[in-house]
Amino acid sequence: MKSRTSVLERRPRSARRSVLAGTVAAAVLAGGVTTVAAVSADPAPETAAPQAVSLSIPAGKSLSDLGSDPLNAVAARGQFWVSASSPYSNIRALQFLLNAYGFNVSSTGKYDTATKNAVIKFQRAKGLEQDGSAGPITMRAMVGGANTAARYRWPNRNTTKAVQQLLIKFGYNQVADGDFGPVTRMNTINFQKAKGLPQTGIVDYATWTFLFNPPPSQPSGSDTNFSKAFLAACEDSQFYGLSPRNYSSSSLTATRVKNARLIIAIGKQAKAPAKGIKIALMTAMQESMLNNLCKYWDHDSVGLYQQRVRYYGSGAKNKAYAAKTFYGSGGKTSGVLSLRSFYPSYLNWGMGYTAQRVQRSAAPGAYDKWGSMATYLYNKYAGSTPAFTG
Repeated sequence: MKSRTSVLERRPRSARRSVLAGTVAAAVLAGGVTTVAAVSADPAPETAAPQAVSLSIPAGKSLSDLGSDPLNAVAARGQFWVSASSPYSNIRALQFLLNAYGFNVSSTGKYDTATKNAVIKFQRAKGLEQDGSAGPITMRAMVGGANTAARYRWPNRNTTKAVQQLLIKFGYNQVADGDFGPVTRMNTINFQKAKGLPQTGIVDYATWTFLFNPPPSQPSGSDTNFSKAFLAACEDSQFYGLSPRNYSSSSLTATRVKNARLIIAIGKQAKAPAKGIKIALMTAMQESMLNNLCKYWDHDSVGLYQQRVRYYGSGAKNKAYAAKTFYGSGGKTSGVLSLRSFYPSYLNWGMGYTAQRVQRSAAPGAYDKWGSMATYLYNKYAGSTPAFTG
């Protein structure tokens, strides 16, 4: 790694605030939790009256404590996404939802090129980052509004099919026929009861969250406890085994996942946009297979990013130093975040090309194959990984 330049993805323009875009209709305090009912101003893709969406606000908090988007109150319980490695039913449900918005795609249950292109069209329509990845922000925009709060006799058949497909995944006796009739309503109520949700029979944002992926438990302290010993640990013995198509623990080992979370945490500290963090992840995958390498595998290159000691010193063996150097947030070099100062159009570059502008690798085309895994790790861990403080 010799040069410090990068292309970061465009920061998403302010996503439409679907819930509470209209009027706050009611606030009821019960049992230390405030439940807010809101009406969406977003038009439904098919003719349907807006329906109430329930959000829970912790005791002692108010709407102002949740920032400009009260959906964060629900999102904090567990973000979800859909990717090529998601279950068949999750991908098929996403395809039904895309059809509900008018972006026609076959419901194959495979995250193919047609599905990715439909996601890009949806993102463009909502003013989101157009990367074709159905991550937490995209999925919140897709199911966070009142026009997707499916309920009994809901007229939007594609939205109903998405609900039904996800209920099938959980073992409910259900067919995805688009009819939100008594069977689907009862199955929805039983699902909500099983998950500890209000038993309304209405598929609001919280119910969608549990249908796609039950919110994960909070990460243990060790997951984001980046001690000095961890930052300096040499992992040469673990160099082999990472595969861009293998998302299991034999490939994405605990050590690699923790290194990925460190890269995400330092990206957050540097206020890098999502694309910049994904670029940092995919670059480390290619350079070191997400392991801190202390031996000289290639010339005098070391660390997560194979930075040369002659240029960066032995500090490149420290994981935090290496990541900060790649981002250009360490104060000593320019990095992936520096391109915005020199190349106004850098946001239009591909991620692999941007990684190469930073690394100056002899194999410039090697980075792109890690893009999907980088997106997967970002989607899975960004929401629960705090910014680095060291």
